[in-house]
Amino acid sequence: DHWYYTKNTEIADSATNIELTDTSDLQDVIQYGEQSMGLIPDQDIAISIMQQLGLRSRGYRGGYLSGQESRIRRFHDVIDSYIEE
Repeated sequence: DHWYYTKNTEIADSATNIELTDTSDLQDVIQYGEQSMGLIPDQDIAISIMQQLGLRSRGYRGGYLSGQESRIRRFHDVIDSYIEE
């Protein structure tokens, strides 16, 4: 899946519950390479394909995280441990 934010959307004054009954116009399903999703998403997808191949290689020994990323990883590890209990 590839999610993105759109411009010129209305900002809600408060949280509301909306039931979507017809979602047929809310998404476009395309095959990678058949149609452009825009410059930035196309670049992101191309990079992620190579990243996934690299993560599966026998030479991959784990990633290097910056200080901020390691804190985020710890945060998610704590959440995961609560969920497992």
